[in-house]
Amino acid sequence: MGQKTITITLPEELAALLEEDELLKSMAESLLADELRKLLLKVLVLDKLAEGSELTEDDVAELDKKVKRGLRLRIEAQINGGHE
Repeated sequence: MGQKTITITLPEELAALLEEDELLKSMAESLLADELRKLLLKVLVLDKLAEGSELTEDDVAELDKKVKRGLRLRIEAQINGGHE
């Protein structure tokens, strides 16, 4: 598979470290490429799964509220000495 070069913006401290050490730069490039590949594959799979979904944004918002409420109640119970 061919390769393309892209440009990313990094904080000055990171850019300086990578510019000083070719081995570190090579390792960082490899790591970033691998992690970006994994992330893009996950996004593509999730997009494919959601393609035929009838879930609306309102449904998602309602589920979000229920999950967060459940988590809050569980954490409060643990803080107050109770168990789930």
